[in-house]
Formats: sequence, C-alpha cells, structure tokens
Amino acid sequence: MSDLEGREDRLKASKLDVFDTSHLEGNLGKRSVRSGAATMVAQATKFIATMGTTAVLARILVPEDFGLFAIVGSVLIFVTMFQDAGLSMATVQRENIDHDQVSTLFWINSLAGLLLAGLAVAISPVVGEVFGDDRLVGIMSAMAIPIFLSGICAQHGALLQRKMRFVVEQGIVIGSQLTGAAAAIISAYLGAGYWALVIKSIAAALVVVIVRWTAVRWTPGLPRRKCGVRPMLSFGASLTVGRLFSELSQNLDNVLLGAVWGPSALGFYSKAYGLLTLPIRQINAPVGMVALPALSRLQGDPIKFRSFYRQGLELVAMIGMPIIAFCTVEAEDIVLIMLGEGWGESVIIFRALAPAAFVGTFNVATGWLLVPLGRSRVLLWTSVGVSVVTILGFVVGLRWGGLGVAISYSVTSMLTIVPSLFIASRKSPLRLSDIGKSLYRPAFSAIGSGALAFYIEMHLSLGNVILDTGVLLAVYLLLFALSFICLPGGFAFAKSAVAMGQRTFLRTT
Repeated sequence: MSDLEGREDRLKASKLDVFDTSHLEGNLGKRSVRSGAATMVAQATKFIATMGTTAVLARILVPEDFGLFAIVGSVLIFVTMFQDAGLSMATVQRENIDHDQVSTLFWINSLAGLLLAGLAVAISPVVGEVFGDDRLVGIMSAMAIPIFLSGICAQHGALLQRKMRFVVEQGIVIGSQLTGAAAAIISAYLGAGYWALVIKSIAAALVVVIVRWTAVRWTPGLPRRKCGVRPMLSFGASLTVGRLFSELSQNLDNVLLGAVWGPSALGFYSKAYGLLTLPIRQINAPVGMVALPALSRLQGDPIKFRSFYRQGLELVAMIGMPIIAFCTVEAEDIVLIMLGEGWGESVIIFRALAPAAFVGTFNVATGWLLVPLGRSRVLLWTSVGVSVVTILGFVVGLRWGGLGVAISYSVTSMLTIVPSLFIASRKSPLRLSDIGKSLYRPAFSAIGSGALAFYIEMHLSLGNVILDTGVLLAVYLLLFALSFICLPGGFAFAKSAVAMGQRTFLRTT
C-alpha cells in the first residue's frame, strides 16, 4: 500500500511541476532575453528554410498550384481558428492552473479539432462549386488531417509556452517545417503538383504532435465538471471572436480575388503577399510567444510592465521595419531571385503592399497591451472595427484586381493603426505617446535609409542580380545602424541591447 501511495505522490508532484511557474518570477527579465534570443535564432533558421523551400517549389510548380492551395487556405483559416478557441492563451495567461483544468481544455480542443475536420470535409463540395474547380474538393478534404492533429496537441504547446520553454517549442517548429519542406520538394519533383503543398502541411503537423507529446511528458486525464474553466472559456471566446474578425480581414482578399479573378491572379498576389509578410510573421509571432507570458506575470507592476513593453516593441520594430523597407527597394530583384522568371506581375503588387507590411511590423502593439491585462473584450471590439474598414477597402479595390486589393489594404492599414493603439492604451500603464517614442527611431531610420538605398540602387550594376542585392543590403544595414544610433536615445538603446545579448550568450555557453 505504501508503494502505491508513493507512486501516487510522485505522479501528483510531476503534474504540479508541469503547471508551476514560480521558478520564472526571480529572473523573468533575463529569462525573457534568453528566450527571445533563442527564439529569434530559431526563427532565422526557419525563415531561411522557408525561403529556400519557396524558391525551389516556385521553380517546379506553377502559379495556379499556389493559387489553388491559397484558396483552400483562405477558407480553412475561418474553420481552424475555432479549434483552439483561445484556450491555449488562457492556459498561458492564467496565474494558477491545475491538471483537471488543462485536461478539460485538452478534451475541448480535441473535440473541436475532430468536429472542424469533419466540417472541412463536409463543405469541400460547396467550395469546389463556388470557385468552379473540382480539385479544391480533394485538397480541402485532405487538409482535414492537420486540423485534427493540431487540436490534440494545442494544450501541450500552451504548457511549453507557459513555462517559457521556447527553445524546445521552436525546435519543434523548425523540425516540422524541415520535414514538411523535404516531403513537399520530393513529391513536387516526382510530379505531385499542387498535392505537394498538401503533403507539406500533413507531414509538418505529424511531427508537431509527436514531439510535443514527447517533450511535455504530460498525459491528460478525464474532463471534469466544475473545475474552474468557465472564466477561461469566456476569455478564450473573446479572443477567438476577435481573431475571427482579424483573420476575416486578412484573408478575405484571397477569397474575393480568387472568386472574381481566378487562381492565376491570386497566385501572383498571394506569393507577393507571402514573400513580403514572411519576415514579419517570423519575427512577431515568436517574440509574442515570449512577451505575452512575461507581460502576464507583470500585470500587477505597472512600472515594470511599461518598461518591458516599450523595450520589446522597439526591438520588434527595429528588426522588422528595415527588412520591409529594404524589400520594397529591392522588390524586383527579390521576386526574381525567390520566384524566378514569369512572376513579374508580383513586383508591383509587392510594392503596393509595402505600407501595410510596414505597419504590420508593430501590429503586436495592441495585443501586447490588451491580452496580458485580461482586456479581451476591448480587443474583440477593436478587431471588429478594424476588420470592417479593411473589408470595405477590399471591396472597393477588387475592381482593379490584385493591385487594387493591395493598395486598398495599405490604405486601410494606415488609417486604422493609430485609433487602435489609442483605444488599447486607455486604462493601461502606457500612453499613446509612449508607443510613438518606441517606434519613431526604427521608423525614421528604416525609411530614411531606404530612400538612400533606392538612390544607390539606381546607380549600382555589378552584372549579377544576387551580388547587386547582397552589396546593397550591406550598405543599407550600415546606413540604418548609423541613422538609428545617431537619433536621441538610439545609442543607449543599442548599447543596452548589445549588453543583454552578451549576457545571454555568456549565460547559455
């Protein structure tokens, strides 16, 4: 009997260790820096792998293949956003949580994944009929597999994020992307066509499930009634509905463009959009994974919250803004290098989307203020307002095809960003001016350096497009660095960032 009791005690202790975050409180700042550094290194690796995969597949597949997959992705994004129901972030944001609560959330996520996978299969004939292409039926049905797989590992991913085990989580992401990329390239080379993109998604999802379960070493129990998940469900519901409107505004352009102008037009638009916004996604999402848990722990300390927020936002902008500015200057050569010949129509769309992408480099600012402070309802209504304006812009711009949609997206993005930040900053430790002070240095430096790089680019000709781009990039980065540190407070911020990086490196080696 004593052996049985001892085994039960050890089991309980292991469960508590999975959910405990007390070890983070003593060195939250240092841990956030180390986690951020590890995450950025991992994302840089993922970025290179993704760009390499895109370059290879663009030379094997045709624009129509990407257009078909983009149509399915645009439809499924409205399905998949409900499978998590905001419950992963509820697990991360919650100050205290237990085994019964997470187990209950696990079964809710799993059931949602199963139901939504079935829904994807059920509506696939309708999608094929609406877009007039029977190939979409098979693609949508096959994409039900990663939908289900994502549901059964959502809480395991949330537990990794809650305990700030970002090295593990990003390692999983990289491993899944590399596996998916290899599967896609091999199948495309063997003649699979657009099915190569489907195979990529399924292979990546399988890797995530297997490795997350192995890394967390937590097995869910049976769901429990009255275990205290009701507030978490309410929090998650607000986040989910807000995300619904946000995703609607970010993906309806693909749906409308594909329905009215066809897969080829959508292929040019989607690849331009994907190339330009890929750096933002590689930066904002992983940094948010680090920032949101840390800010959630600081919600009771306004001074530390404000300081952490401002430094994190400026760091994100300092990385993202120069990338977008340089890509805008070098749009023609970047499209040629990454996609090859035959994608010239994407260049002008690429540049038309640049203002929206530039604003998108700090689109985390609203969520970083509202989610850690538990103001999910404010986030919901802000998302609704922004989405309505953006969708109206799409409808107006659709008349002129992909270029019109791109211009409308940039215009509405610039019109809605300041009101959104004003609303988010109310009743928070920050003012709108604090956000502006965090953004003006990277914005001014990126735009000014971009203007000089554009002038240099017109007079630079070394006879090789890759060499031209590499030299211009080196010059641009030098101009950006000099401009940034010469602005008031820029040198101190850069010095602080370098010092933190050195401490992080010494601590981890």
